[in-house]
Amino acid sequence: MSIVLEPAYFYRDDPETDFAWRITQPADADALFLFNDNVGAYDQFHAGDRSGGCAAGGGNATIRPYQCATPPRAAGMPTGPGWDTLTDAVRATIDAAAAYAAGVARAQGYRRLIYSATPGDPGRIGTSIFHVGDDVRRYAVTALARALGTSVPHAAAAAAGGAVPTPQPQPVTVGGHAYTLVAFYYPGSDTPWDTVYQAPFLGNFWVAPVTLTVGGVTATFHCAEAAFQSTKWWHDATVRKAFEACPDGSAAFHYKKTLTGADPSYAGLGRDGAMDAVLAAKFTDPALAAGLLATGAAYLLEHNAKAGLDHHWSDDHDGTGENALGLALMARRSALGGAGVPVGASDVGAFTAQVKTST
Repeated sequence: MSIVLEPAYFYRDDPETDFAWRITQPADADALFLFNDNVGAYDQFHAGDRSGGCAAGGGNATIRPYQCATPPRAAGMPTGPGWDTLTDAVRATIDAAAAYAAGVARAQGYRRLIYSATPGDPGRIGTSIFHVGDDVRRYAVTALARALGTSVPHAAAAAAGGAVPTPQPQPVTVGGHAYTLVAFYYPGSDTPWDTVYQAPFLGNFWVAPVTLTVGGVTATFHCAEAAFQSTKWWHDATVRKAFEACPDGSAAFHYKKTLTGADPSYAGLGRDGAMDAVLAAKFTDPALAAGLLATGAAYLLEHNAKAGLDHHWSDDHDGTGENALGLALMARRSALGGAGVPVGASDVGAFTAQVKTST
């Protein structure tokens, strides 16, 4: 079973981003949490000293006691103090910590390994208490990815020089008819099905400039998620500019949660109309348009990672959702000269049941 390396972003004004809260939630029961440890407590724990190695610390190390729970829910990644540069000794310690965390995740059957990342750059571990060298922060994520046998989460096109993967549609049979399927999600990093189908750029969190004009007002965002959320407060210039400043989808989604007074008309476009406008703007990018067309006649499915999170835009993980984003993307593909929704492909649950999570 593959394990997803999942970045998380901490915002001081949002308690639901705090590991101390998240680790108690049923929705994250399938995850091992990686906290930033100080090297002294890390050494104590691995030397068998449970006094210091199991005591709550500062920052996200408040969850340190959970690494001594049965089963363990957390593991420490040392980040200093004094780790300003990536020396051989620092590299060896990080490698050992990553190998240990990956081993715990596999032994306990966890599906995800969640680490604190730098907003806008999931390739760097997020830190607050210690000053940690940039090369150290990047190496920590690299070591985790290597230990899990996966890729480093990235800030999508911004980190990949604008490169868009080549989609890999997979054959499925629904109602006795042959189709191809492309499932995607991309909540800021690749899910296992993003890896299989190679179409994470279909997700709204994929980082790529989106310039949207509504009612004579034009704004440019770092991703479709920020553009879409902004339509709920389009006529508030301060809020709209704040969405423009959001570096990625996670930041935009978080910022939306801090706001009130959303416009139910989505700037007069309606919910689905606003999404259509955002997708039309997003896929003016030639590379993204080519990627969408490269899905061929595949059924496009936003396959959510958890049930109960999104009934409208996704399949809600279990196939009960409407998959409105997938349908909108197929309509956009048709508008670009490609195939629309495959004939007879109306059973979202039947496609969900055939999503592949490994090759």
